[in-house]
Amino acid sequence: MIARLAAVTALLALTGCSLLGPSGPAPVYYGLNAPRAATGAKIDQQLLVDVPRTSLDLDSTRVAVLQKPNAVEYYADVLWRDRVPQMLQTLLVRTLDGGGRFRAVAAANSGLRADLLLLTDLAHFEAEAFQNDVRIELTARLVRANDRSIVETRVFNATAPSSSKSFDDVIAAYDRATSDVLVNVAAWAANAASQTPKTDRTR
Repeated sequence: MIARLAAVTALLALTGCSLLGPSGPAPVYYGLNAPRAATGAKIDQQLLVDVPRTSLDLDSTRVAVLQKPNAVEYYADVLWRDRVPQMLQTLLVRTLDGGGRFRAVAAANSGLRADLLLLTDLAHFEAEAFQNDVRIELTARLVRANDRSIVETRVFNATAPSSSKSFDDVIAAYDRATSDVLVNVAAWAANAASQTPKTDRTR
């Protein structure tokens, strides 16, 4: 067995292969911050936040960049800490919960009994290199949990300029644009929920 392993190791060395995988720099992982949402009157409603739906090119840990309109590429050697939809779900939960308006806020798979659901569709989440900015577009729907009827729908857009093409500046622009969308979604959801009669909670 030892002799066989030694032979395999020698063969790998001769063919230039490595058990450790391809050489090159390890990817750098980035995350975004959940902003502080505005506080206000308490709402006796529990809210579940679903994972945003999005296209295949955005459903990834890769950081999207458009060198020209409608041509999605990705930055090399950098990744988000989670897939974009899951990352945004986490940020939405933290922002909405941090505002303290709702009785409780949790992810849709948490098992929490909810009055309302927040469903979202992510159309844009990319750096636009040809304009030196970051663009985000998110459609949000507040839905009654018991009968899935829509309470209100709104489209949220944000762009943030990048001060240079360096990746740190691009990430800072991602952070600003994302924070803008999250704060506005939180304010809108709380306002819509406050005007929605409470129903029997379901899961």
